[in-house]
Amino acid sequence: LVLALALMAPVHTIAQPAQVPIRILDEDRLFRESRLGQSILEGLRAAEEALERENAEIFERLAAEESALTALRPSLSPEAFRSRADEFDRHVEEIRAERAERARQLARQSEAETQAFFQDALPVLVELLGELGVVALFKPDVLILGTDWLDITDVAIRRLDAETARPGGN
Repeated sequence: LVLALALMAPVHTIAQPAQVPIRILDEDRLFRESRLGQSILEGLRAAEEALERENAEIFERLAAEESALTALRPSLSPEAFRSRADEFDRHVEEIRAERAERARQLARQSEAETQAFFQDALPVLVELLGELGVVALFKPDVLILGTDWLDITDVAIRRLDAETARPGGN
């Protein structure tokens, strides 16, 4: 009955009690909006853009090679052309495999840097939990109904930014 009454109360009238042992943390926002997370994201974006530029340059080079091979076709025997075409195809497949591996490496780097970010953020979050008397953090998508003051993401971002801005911080 108490839960039913609480659910019927307008969310904006629920006052913040002195201490609540659970809070909400939006990990994605913590990563995207903290200075440390933004720095990591900028580095990853730069690496992605560099890979895209490399891919575009390789594509242009391969297109030019294919055009040159096509232009040679009338002057080559069918066997000579087929041999060169097969060699070109093997070369293209090698490049595709190498480019796919570079993309996988970038994805692994992204995952590793994201994990490192949360390892760096963990002590800050643990300290914040202790200060707030919180025993558990939940993701926003787990919350069915709650008030805005349950979300400590903004506080965590400010604290992480302050912590990583200190000498000896990340």
